[in-house]
Amino acid sequence: MKVLFVTRTMFPEVHGGGDVSAFEIARAVAKTDGAQAVVCCLSEKISTPIVEVLDGVKVYRFPWKKLKWFPRLSNLEYCYWQLWKNARNVQKKEHPDLVHLLNFSSVFPLAFGFRNVPKVATCNGPFFCLFDGAHGEKPCCKCSWSTIFNESWSRWGVKSVLFLPYILFDSWLLRRALLSCKKLFLVSEAMAHMLSINSIPVKKLVVVHNPVSVPKRGSVRVDADTIVYAGRLSKDKGIQFVIRALPLLPDVKFIIAGKGRFEGELRELVNDLNLNHRVEFLGFMDSKKLRSVVARAGVNVLLGTVYEA
Repeated sequence: MKVLFVTRTMFPEVHGGGDVSAFEIARAVAKTDGAQAVVCCLSEKISTPIVEVLDGVKVYRFPWKKLKWFPRLSNLEYCYWQLWKNARNVQKKEHPDLVHLLNFSSVFPLAFGFRNVPKVATCNGPFFCLFDGAHGEKPCCKCSWSTIFNESWSRWGVKSVLFLPYILFDSWLLRRALLSCKKLFLVSEAMAHMLSINSIPVKKLVVVHNPVSVPKRGSVRVDADTIVYAGRLSKDKGIQFVIRALPLLPDVKFIIAGKGRFEGELRELVNDLNLNHRVEFLGFMDSKKLRSVVARAGVNVLLGTVYEA
């Protein structure tokens, strides 16, 4: 069997955990007897397409073109169109028996594009939460129109007149795309519940929790009083809860590795609680440096307020 994996980016170009998991899943398939793994992805570091083999996985990388005046479209719609176009070309060349869509950004723009081959998807995002971190376990699709309008207005003001219809259409389109997949592999029971109450058949849902790779510490000295978080800095990751808990843990230091739009609010929270001497922001780190930081920590936390917990 030949499986074509489609993902926006992939290891070693790491933007988040999904890029690493995409490679690990493809590599596991490549090591299976009688199976072949092919990956189609985009890259910000190349100007012409390349084909390479990484640990038995054949990887097609295509340039990720950007729109100078429309950065949001470059990361979303224009990016999806590029990925869809290139993935279709790879499909025609490789003739896969199965298409595996990786990460939520690959699902809804691509699920309609492979009608002659079975599709499955690994989903790792809060699909039906239209507003980042707004509603806890309750997906926005189940909210009243007044609740959605009020949330939109509080975030965007008059711009919500443009944003709200787009977001609602986006959510509807994603639901249709998910229904077109034979199986959906989810990272938590919370996500399975979220999709099931949004009319996605339970028989399609399979929960596969995120794996945890435990590095060998060797002779590394471990600081038992250090907590490390590594990942995207966003409200739904729950980093703020660790910061708020630090006053109850007087000898503990918290190290945050990563970047994101929520960093400013996290720094304000640290200042408000007078914890600057105990919380350290390291920014984005390459995998080699990050492994060193993680290996020295007494505790590594994997946080999530909605869909990853």
